[in-house]
Amino acid sequence: MLRWFASLWGWVFGAPDSVAAPLESMQRLHITRATYQELHARVQPRIERGEPLALLLVRFAAESRQVLVAVGVIPMPETAYVSGPDGANFDTRAVVELANRHLASNTGILLVHSHGGVGRPDFGDIDRRTNTEIMAKLAIGIDTAPYGAMVLSRDSATIVAVRDGALVEADLVVVPSFGSSGILA
Repeated sequence: MLRWFASLWGWVFGAPDSVAAPLESMQRLHITRATYQELHARVQPRIERGEPLALLLVRFAAESRQVLVAVGVIPMPETAYVSGPDGANFDTRAVVELANRHLASNTGILLVHSHGGVGRPDFGDIDRRTNTEIMAKLAIGIDTAPYGAMVLSRDSATIVAVRDGALVEADLVVVPSFGSSGILA
C-alpha cells in the first residue's frame, strides 16, 4: 500500500528525472488536466478575437518557491483589449488591477496565449518584451506570489516565471484532475 501511495505521489506531483537538474534548481508548474484543457480553450483564436489572452492564477506550493501550482483561469476581460499593431494588444492597467486583486490571497498570474501548431512553442520578440517589461515587473517587491508568462501549442508549452529577480523557464507538470465523484479524470 505504501508503494502505491509513493507512486501516486510521484505521478501527481512529478517524480524528479534522474538526469534532470537537482530539485532545488528546478522550477515547475503543476496544473490539473482540467485546468490545462480550460486554459487551451480560453486562448483558441475566435472570429471576434484572433489572439485571445488568458491569465493563469498561480501560487507557490511551498516556501522553496520551486513549485508553482495553477489554481484557476481568467479570460482577459474584453474591456482590457485595445487596438494596436500586435496580435493581442491590452491595457496593462487591467493586468495590474487583476494582479493586485489576487495578491491578498498570495495568488500571482501568468499571462497566457497560444501560437497554435505542434511542438514546443517559443515566445516571439513582442512576447519577450511583454514578459520583461510587464509580467516580470509585477513581481518587484512581491515575494508571496509568482508572476510570468506561458505560450501554448496544441501539444506543448513554454513557461517563464520570475525567480530571484529574473525570468527563468519552468517545466510543465500536468496532473490528473479529480471529478466531483472523486475519480481521477
